[in-house]
Amino acid sequence: MTENENADNESPAARRLAAIARLTVDRSNQITWYCRGCDKPIKNGKGYLVADEWAAGQKKRRWKELAKDRKPGDIIAFQKLEEGEWDELFDLVPWAAWHRSCDTTRQRVEYWFPIEDIRTVDDFLHWNSHLMEKPWLEYTNWRDLSSSLSHGMRRAVRLEAGERG
Repeated sequence: MTENENADNESPAARRLAAIARLTVDRSNQITWYCRGCDKPIKNGKGYLVADEWAAGQKKRRWKELAKDRKPGDIIAFQKLEEGEWDELFDLVPWAAWHRSCDTTRQRVEYWFPIEDIRTVDDFLHWNSHLMEKPWLEYTNWRDLSSSLSHGMRRAVRLEAGERG
């Protein structure tokens, strides 16, 4: 089975989990990002965190278009969706960490920042505050990435408590 056929057979939840940029958090709240291409840690100056801003904007426009055409009592005008558009509409645009040398997926309009700018939980909170102002953010998996960071922090705290106890 090809990679595309395999992706078509995955559930939306499995695709969503697979799309989250991989990271770990240590006890000092330092974040290690792993390259989507080679799955190796990314050193400062060697990579970035990126999302396809154009795709997120397109998704936002499509949702607005569907909401505009809804009738009273409709949740949203889903009857206007074409075949295959349902999953695409609900799939969030992924954030991915890449080594510059591994990224072969460059998009039309990307929003990116160097990996060294998001190495600590404080850095993440800064970027979170900044990104919250972007009108396309809710159409990306930033929320899932935030949750992944939170789980990593709790794991680091539990490990530290276990080492002391």
